Amino acid sequence: MLFPLLLLVTGCLATYDVVCHDAAGSARIEAAIQEAIQVAENAQEQILDLDDGVVKAAFTPLFRPSDVIRLDSLYGSVVNIASGPLHVTFYCRNDFINLYDDGNGAVWSDTDYTYVDAQGTTQNIARYKVADGNRAKPGGANGDAGSFSTSGSYNVWNTQWVITHAYSRCTAGFKLKLPGDANFVADFSKQAHVFVSKKRWDPPNDGLDHRSLTTIHKDGLLEGKTALDHMKPLSETILHELMHIFGGTTDEFKGTKRISDNPVTPVITDKIYGYEKCVLMNQHRDDTVFVATSASPLTRADCPTILAKALYLQIRGQPTYWGTGIVDRDTLQPIGIQPQTGNARRAERILRRIGVPWFA
Repeated sequence: MLFPLLLLVTGCLATYDVVCHDAAGSARIEAAIQEAIQVAENAQEQILDLDDGVVKAAFTPLFRPSDVIRLDSLYGSVVNIASGPLHVTFYCRNDFINLYDDGNGAVWSDTDYTYVDAQGTTQNIARYKVADGNRAKPGGANGDAGSFSTSGSYNVWNTQWVITHAYSRCTAGFKLKLPGDANFVADFSKQAHVFVSKKRWDPPNDGLDHRSLTTIHKDGLLEGKTALDHMKPLSETILHELMHIFGGTTDEFKGTKRISDNPVTPVITDKIYGYEKCVLMNQHRDDTVFVATSASPLTRADCPTILAKALYLQIRGQPTYWGTGIVDRDTLQPIGIQPQTGNARRAERILRRIGVPWFA
Protein backbone atom coordinates (compact mmCIF):
# COMPACT_ATOMS: atom_id res chain seq x y z
CA MET A 1 0.00 0.00 0.00
CA LEU A 2 1.20 3.52 -0.79
CA PHE A 3 1.16 5.99 2.07
CA PRO A 4 1.92 9.49 0.70
CA LEU A 5 3.34 12.02 3.12
CA LEU A 6 2.35 15.64 2.54
CA LEU A 7 5.01 18.07 3.68
CA LEU A 8 4.39 21.75 4.29
CA VAL A 9 7.50 23.88 4.16
CA THR A 10 7.96 27.61 3.88
CA GLY A 11 6.71 28.73 0.49
CA CYS A 12 6.29 25.18 -0.79
CA LEU A 13 3.73 22.40 -0.85
CA ALA A 14 5.15 19.09 -2.04
CA THR A 15 4.98 15.36 -1.49
CA TYR A 16 7.30 12.42 -1.13
CA ASP A 17 6.25 8.81 -0.92
CA VAL A 18 6.55 6.10 1.69
CA VAL A 19 5.73 2.73 0.12
CA CYS A 20 5.12 0.23 2.88
CA HIS A 21 2.87 -2.78 3.42
CA ASP A 22 2.87 -2.20 7.17
CA ALA A 23 0.89 0.73 8.60
CA ALA A 24 3.04 0.94 11.73
CA GLY A 25 6.23 0.76 9.66
CA SER A 26 4.98 3.50 7.37
CA ALA A 27 4.16 5.77 10.30
CA ARG A 28 7.58 5.17 11.87
CA ILE A 29 9.39 5.95 8.63
CA GLU A 30 7.35 9.12 8.10
CA ALA A 31 8.12 10.31 11.64
CA ALA A 32 11.81 9.53 11.14
CA ILE A 33 11.93 11.54 7.92
CA GLN A 34 10.49 14.51 9.75
CA GLU A 35 13.04 14.13 12.53
CA ALA A 36 15.90 13.82 10.01
CA ILE A 37 14.82 17.13 8.47
CA GLN A 38 14.78 18.75 11.91
CA VAL A 39 18.18 17.29 12.81
CA ALA A 40 19.69 18.55 9.55
CA GLU A 41 18.21 22.02 10.04
CA ASN A 42 19.64 22.25 13.53
CA ALA A 43 23.08 21.14 12.32
CA GLN A 44 22.98 23.60 9.45
CA GLU A 45 22.50 26.48 11.88
CA GLN A 46 24.91 25.34 14.57
CA ILE A 47 27.94 24.78 12.31
CA LEU A 48 27.91 28.50 11.60
CA ASP A 49 29.33 29.07 15.11
CA LEU A 50 32.35 26.83 15.56
CA ASP A 51 33.53 28.90 18.53
CA ASP A 52 30.61 27.77 20.64
CA GLY A 53 31.78 25.18 23.17
CA VAL A 54 29.11 22.58 22.42
CA VAL A 55 29.56 22.89 18.65
CA LYS A 56 33.34 22.87 18.86
CA ALA A 57 33.34 19.72 20.99
CA ALA A 58 31.23 17.79 18.49
CA PHE A 59 32.73 19.26 15.33
CA THR A 60 36.49 19.27 15.88
CA PRO A 61 37.17 15.52 16.09
CA LEU A 62 35.13 14.88 12.93
CA PHE A 63 35.69 17.79 10.55
CA ARG A 64 37.70 20.92 9.74
CA PRO A 65 36.37 24.48 9.45
CA SER A 66 36.90 24.33 5.69
CA ASP A 67 34.25 21.58 5.56
CA VAL A 68 31.43 23.87 6.69
CA ILE A 69 30.41 24.97 3.20
CA ARG A 70 29.96 21.40 1.98
CA LEU A 71 28.20 20.34 5.19
CA ASP A 72 25.84 23.29 4.87
CA SER A 73 24.99 22.14 1.35
CA LEU A 74 24.37 18.54 2.40
CA TYR A 75 22.21 19.48 5.37
CA GLY A 76 20.38 22.06 3.29
CA SER A 77 19.48 19.42 0.72
CA VAL A 78 17.78 17.38 3.43
CA VAL A 79 15.97 20.40 4.83
CA ASN A 80 14.71 21.22 1.33
CA ILE A 81 13.86 17.64 0.35
CA ALA A 82 10.27 18.65 -0.37
CA SER A 83 11.02 21.76 -2.40
CA GLY A 84 13.41 20.50 -5.09
CA PRO A 85 12.75 18.56 -8.29
CA LEU A 86 14.07 15.28 -6.87
CA HIS A 87 11.27 12.89 -5.87
CA VAL A 88 12.34 10.46 -3.15
CA THR A 89 10.46 7.25 -2.45
CA PHE A 90 11.08 5.36 0.80
CA TYR A 91 10.39 1.61 0.97
CA CYS A 92 10.05 -0.78 3.91
CA ARG A 93 10.42 -3.85 1.66
CA ASN A 94 12.99 -4.56 -1.04
CA ASP A 95 10.65 -6.35 -3.43
CA PHE A 96 11.32 -3.61 -6.00
CA ILE A 97 14.79 -5.16 -6.37
CA ASN A 98 14.67 -8.11 -8.75
CA LEU A 99 17.12 -10.35 -10.58
CA TYR A 100 17.24 -9.43 -14.25
CA ASP A 101 19.10 -11.13 -17.08
CA ASP A 102 18.76 -9.90 -20.66
CA GLY A 103 21.61 -12.05 -21.92
CA ASN A 104 24.28 -9.57 -20.88
CA GLY A 105 24.71 -11.07 -17.42
CA ALA A 106 22.35 -11.23 -14.46
CA VAL A 107 22.12 -8.17 -12.21
CA TRP A 108 20.04 -7.10 -9.26
CA SER A 109 17.90 -4.36 -10.73
CA ASP A 110 15.86 -1.54 -9.21
CA THR A 111 12.63 -2.02 -11.16
CA ASP A 112 10.58 0.84 -9.71
CA TYR A 113 11.97 3.70 -11.80
CA THR A 114 9.70 5.12 -14.48
CA TYR A 115 10.00 7.47 -17.43
CA VAL A 116 7.66 8.98 -20.01
CA ASP A 117 8.31 7.80 -23.56
CA ALA A 118 7.97 9.79 -26.77
CA GLN A 119 4.27 8.90 -26.97
CA GLY A 120 3.63 10.28 -23.47
CA THR A 121 3.19 6.85 -21.90
CA THR A 122 4.72 6.09 -18.52
CA GLN A 123 7.07 3.11 -18.72
CA ASN A 124 8.97 1.13 -16.10
CA ILE A 125 12.72 0.68 -16.21
CA ALA A 126 13.38 -3.06 -16.38
CA ARG A 127 17.15 -3.15 -15.94
CA TYR A 128 18.83 -0.70 -13.59
CA LYS A 129 21.80 -2.31 -11.95
CA VAL A 130 22.13 -2.12 -8.18
CA ALA A 131 24.51 -5.06 -7.71
CA ASP A 132 25.96 -8.01 -9.59
CA GLY A 133 23.64 -10.96 -9.84
CA ASN A 134 26.10 -13.33 -8.18
CA ARG A 135 25.92 -11.36 -4.94
CA ALA A 136 23.29 -11.56 -2.21
CA LYS A 137 20.15 -9.55 -2.84
CA PRO A 138 20.57 -5.94 -1.66
CA GLY A 139 18.68 -5.57 1.58
CA GLY A 140 18.69 -9.34 2.15
CA ALA A 141 16.35 -12.09 1.01
CA ASN A 142 13.82 -11.12 3.69
CA GLY A 143 14.40 -7.37 3.66
CA ASP A 144 16.09 -7.43 7.04
CA ALA A 145 19.70 -6.75 6.01
CA GLY A 146 21.22 -3.32 5.43
CA SER A 147 19.38 -0.24 4.21
CA PHE A 148 20.50 1.32 0.94
CA SER A 149 19.64 4.00 -1.61
CA THR A 150 19.66 4.37 -5.39
CA SER A 151 19.20 7.39 -7.62
CA GLY A 152 17.83 7.66 -11.12
CA SER A 153 19.60 8.69 -14.29
CA TYR A 154 19.20 8.47 -18.05
CA ASN A 155 18.92 5.35 -20.15
CA VAL A 156 20.58 5.94 -23.50
CA TRP A 157 19.76 3.49 -26.25
CA ASN A 158 22.60 1.09 -27.06
CA THR A 159 24.75 2.34 -24.21
CA GLN A 160 25.45 0.98 -20.74
CA TRP A 161 23.14 1.72 -17.85
CA VAL A 162 24.41 4.48 -15.64
CA ILE A 163 23.50 5.36 -12.05
CA THR A 164 23.86 8.99 -11.06
CA HIS A 165 22.97 10.78 -7.88
CA ALA A 166 21.23 14.09 -7.39
CA TYR A 167 23.42 17.09 -6.77
CA SER A 168 23.27 19.05 -3.55
CA ARG A 169 20.42 21.36 -2.57
CA CYS A 170 17.92 19.29 -4.58
CA THR A 171 19.06 20.60 -7.95
CA ALA A 172 18.42 18.43 -10.97
CA GLY A 173 20.36 15.23 -11.32
CA PHE A 174 23.48 15.13 -13.44
CA LYS A 175 22.66 14.92 -17.15
CA LEU A 176 24.84 12.69 -19.29
CA LYS A 177 26.43 14.66 -22.11
CA LEU A 178 26.85 11.89 -24.65
CA PRO A 179 27.08 12.29 -28.43
CA GLY A 180 23.68 12.34 -30.06
CA ASP A 181 21.29 13.65 -27.42
CA ALA A 182 18.46 12.40 -29.64
CA ASN A 183 19.35 8.89 -28.45
CA PHE A 184 17.96 9.62 -25.00
CA VAL A 185 14.90 7.42 -24.53
CA ALA A 186 14.40 7.41 -20.77
CA ASP A 187 14.83 10.26 -18.28
CA PHE A 188 14.34 9.22 -14.66
CA SER A 189 17.07 11.43 -13.23
CA LYS A 190 14.78 13.27 -10.82
CA GLN A 191 13.86 10.17 -8.85
CA ALA A 192 15.60 8.46 -5.93
CA HIS A 193 14.81 5.40 -3.82
CA VAL A 194 15.63 4.62 -0.20
CA PHE A 195 15.13 1.12 1.17
CA VAL A 196 14.73 1.11 4.96
CA SER A 197 15.60 -2.27 6.45
CA LYS A 198 13.06 -3.94 8.72
CA LYS A 199 15.71 -4.12 11.43
CA ARG A 200 15.60 -0.32 11.47
CA TRP A 201 11.84 0.35 11.40
CA ASP A 202 11.09 -2.68 13.59
CA PRO A 203 14.37 -3.06 15.49
CA PRO A 204 15.29 -6.20 17.41
CA ASN A 205 16.41 -6.26 21.01
CA ASP A 206 20.07 -5.90 20.05
CA GLY A 207 21.34 -3.90 23.02
CA LEU A 208 21.18 -0.54 21.22
CA ASP A 209 18.99 2.43 22.06
CA HIS A 210 16.48 2.76 19.21
CA ARG A 211 14.44 5.61 20.70
CA SER A 212 13.97 8.73 18.61
CA LEU A 213 16.46 11.54 19.09
CA THR A 214 13.68 13.76 20.39
CA THR A 215 12.82 11.16 23.05
CA ILE A 216 16.46 10.77 24.04
CA HIS A 217 16.74 14.52 24.42
CA LYS A 218 13.60 14.72 26.53
CA ASP A 219 14.03 11.64 28.72
CA GLY A 220 17.80 11.43 28.93
CA LEU A 221 20.46 8.82 28.22
CA LEU A 222 19.99 5.21 29.24
CA GLU A 223 22.30 3.57 31.72
CA GLY A 224 25.30 2.11 29.89
CA LYS A 225 24.29 3.67 26.56
CA THR A 226 25.92 7.08 26.63
CA ALA A 227 27.97 6.86 23.43
CA LEU A 228 26.73 8.17 20.09
CA ASP A 229 27.23 4.69 18.64
CA HIS A 230 24.97 3.20 21.33
CA MET A 231 22.00 5.12 19.90
CA LYS A 232 20.50 4.01 16.58
CA PRO A 233 17.27 5.92 15.94
CA LEU A 234 15.46 5.40 12.65
CA SER A 235 16.04 9.03 11.69
CA GLU A 236 19.79 8.37 11.68
CA THR A 237 19.32 5.70 9.00
CA ILE A 238 17.17 8.09 6.96
CA LEU A 239 19.74 10.88 7.23
CA HIS A 240 22.61 8.50 6.35
CA GLU A 241 20.87 7.36 3.16
CA LEU A 242 20.02 10.93 2.19
CA MET A 243 23.71 11.80 2.46
CA HIS A 244 24.33 9.21 -0.27
CA ILE A 245 21.57 10.62 -2.44
CA PHE A 246 22.54 14.28 -2.10
CA GLY A 247 26.27 13.68 -2.24
CA GLY A 248 26.54 13.75 -6.02
CA THR A 249 28.87 11.66 -8.16
CA THR A 250 32.55 11.72 -9.04
CA ASP A 251 31.87 10.66 -12.62
CA GLU A 252 28.56 11.39 -14.27
CA PHE A 253 29.18 8.68 -16.86
CA LYS A 254 29.78 5.88 -14.34
CA GLY A 255 27.76 7.25 -11.44
CA THR A 256 30.44 6.55 -8.84
CA LYS A 257 29.19 7.73 -5.46
CA ARG A 258 30.93 10.76 -4.07
CA ILE A 259 29.66 9.82 -0.61
CA SER A 260 30.05 6.12 0.13
CA ASP A 261 30.74 3.83 3.07
CA ASN A 262 33.92 2.38 1.54
CA PRO A 263 37.10 1.72 3.53
CA VAL A 264 40.33 3.53 2.75
CA THR A 265 42.88 0.78 2.57
CA PRO A 266 45.40 0.16 3.97
CA VAL A 267 44.70 2.78 6.66
CA ILE A 268 41.10 1.78 7.40
CA THR A 269 40.16 -1.69 6.24
CA ASP A 270 36.52 -1.80 7.39
CA LYS A 271 33.59 0.14 6.02
CA ILE A 272 33.21 3.59 7.55
CA TYR A 273 30.47 3.17 10.10
CA GLY A 274 30.50 4.73 13.55
CA TYR A 275 32.16 7.55 15.44
CA GLU A 276 35.66 6.07 15.73
CA LYS A 277 35.95 5.44 11.99
CA CYS A 278 34.88 9.01 11.22
CA VAL A 279 37.45 10.39 13.65
CA LEU A 280 40.09 8.32 11.86
CA MET A 281 38.90 9.67 8.51
CA ASN A 282 39.51 13.19 9.79
CA GLN A 283 42.86 12.39 11.38
CA HIS A 284 44.26 10.72 8.26
CA ARG A 285 42.76 12.94 5.57
CA ASP A 286 46.20 14.32 4.65
CA ASP A 287 47.72 10.86 4.18
CA THR A 288 48.81 10.04 0.65
CA VAL A 289 46.12 7.44 0.00
CA PHE A 290 43.41 9.78 1.28
CA VAL A 291 44.55 12.66 -0.90
CA ALA A 292 44.94 10.38 -3.92
CA THR A 293 41.39 9.07 -3.56
CA SER A 294 39.82 12.35 -2.34
CA ALA A 295 38.78 10.56 0.84
CA SER A 296 37.67 12.60 3.84
CA PRO A 297 34.82 12.65 6.37
CA LEU A 298 32.86 14.58 3.75
CA THR A 299 32.90 11.53 1.47
CA ARG A 300 31.54 9.01 3.99
CA ALA A 301 27.83 9.12 4.81
CA ASP A 302 28.08 8.30 8.50
CA CYS A 303 30.32 11.26 9.32
CA PRO A 304 27.99 14.21 8.59
CA THR A 305 25.18 12.07 10.00
CA ILE A 306 26.98 11.53 13.32
CA LEU A 307 27.86 15.21 13.59
CA ALA A 308 24.23 16.20 13.10
CA LYS A 309 23.14 13.67 15.72
CA ALA A 310 25.67 14.99 18.24
CA LEU A 311 24.63 18.60 17.71
CA TYR A 312 20.98 17.67 18.19
CA LEU A 313 21.47 15.62 21.34
CA GLN A 314 21.58 18.31 24.00
CA ILE A 315 20.24 16.12 26.78
CA ARG A 316 17.25 17.59 28.63
CA GLY A 317 18.17 20.95 27.16
CA GLN A 318 21.54 21.05 28.90
CA PRO A 319 24.82 21.65 27.01
CA THR A 320 26.14 18.21 26.10
CA TYR A 321 29.76 17.87 24.98
CA TRP A 322 30.37 15.05 22.50
CA GLY A 323 34.10 15.66 22.19
CA THR A 324 34.94 11.95 22.45
CA GLY A 325 31.69 10.47 21.18
CA ILE A 326 30.71 9.40 24.73
CA VAL A 327 29.58 11.46 27.71
CA ASP A 328 29.03 11.00 31.41
CA ARG A 329 25.32 10.34 31.93
CA ASP A 330 25.06 12.81 34.81
CA THR A 331 27.47 15.62 33.96
CA LEU A 332 27.12 15.39 30.14
CA GLN A 333 30.86 16.03 29.92
CA PRO A 334 32.98 14.03 27.46
CA ILE A 335 34.58 10.99 28.99
CA GLY A 336 38.33 11.14 28.66
CA ILE A 337 39.00 14.89 28.42
CA GLN A 338 38.66 17.94 30.65
CA PRO A 339 35.18 19.37 31.38
CA GLN A 340 33.81 21.94 28.94
CA THR A 341 31.82 25.13 29.48
CA GLY A 342 28.97 26.49 27.41
CA ASN A 343 26.02 28.82 27.18
CA ALA A 344 22.84 27.24 28.54
CA ARG A 345 20.77 30.22 27.38
CA ARG A 346 21.96 29.67 23.79
CA ALA A 347 21.08 25.99 24.06
CA GLU A 348 17.59 26.96 25.24
CA ARG A 349 17.10 29.33 22.29
CA ILE A 350 18.14 26.73 19.72
CA LEU A 351 16.14 23.89 21.24
CA ARG A 352 12.98 25.97 21.56
CA ARG A 353 13.33 27.09 17.93
CA ILE A 354 13.45 23.54 16.61
CA GLY A 355 10.53 22.49 18.80
CA VAL A 356 12.41 20.31 21.27
CA PRO A 357 11.12 20.53 24.89
CA TRP A 358 13.37 22.55 27.18
CA PHE A 359 14.16 21.47 30.73
CA ALA A 360 15.89 24.09 32.87
